[in-house]
Amino acid sequence: MSEPKAIQAQKPPPAFLNKLIILLLRSPLHGILSKNTLLLTITGRKSGKQYVIPVSYAQTDEQTLLCSTLRRRGWWKNLRGGADITVRLRGRERPARVTVTYDDEAAIAVGHTIFLTQVPRDARFHGARLDDEKRPYPEDIARIAQERVLIEIKLKD
Repeated sequence: MSEPKAIQAQKPPPAFLNKLIILLLRSPLHGILSKNTLLLTITGRKSGKQYVIPVSYAQTDEQTLLCSTLRRRGWWKNLRGGADITVRLRGRERPARVTVTYDDEAAIAVGHTIFLTQVPRDARFHGARLDDEKRPYPEDIARIAQERVLIEIKLKD
């Protein structure tokens, strides 16, 4: 059996859909999405403005979550050097500390393998193919590690 052909990453959802997702995750109906989507509330380093960003996540243990974004997007730069943020996770606001990995492709590859194995629906947004066991192909992970950053969220008690 031959490997499937490489696919191009799909564009992220339009802004109006993100607004709808934010409303839903803040509502009593959050359970529809909150199994693997959360809200990050971050503060701009220069502007001081707060931003709320819906992101998919994978959970590696009780206190650790993994998210991802494209390097060319700017919002993650507010998290460099470690940042305290708030996440809305499964209907609850939680304080958290964030670490962003953007210059270690091996670590980014490991994180994205975990992420896409747990959240296979996002493979299309990453341009990743999944094998019969729903695991991403290594060559796709290698490409993703060059294009994306890995965001590790440590929940605080």
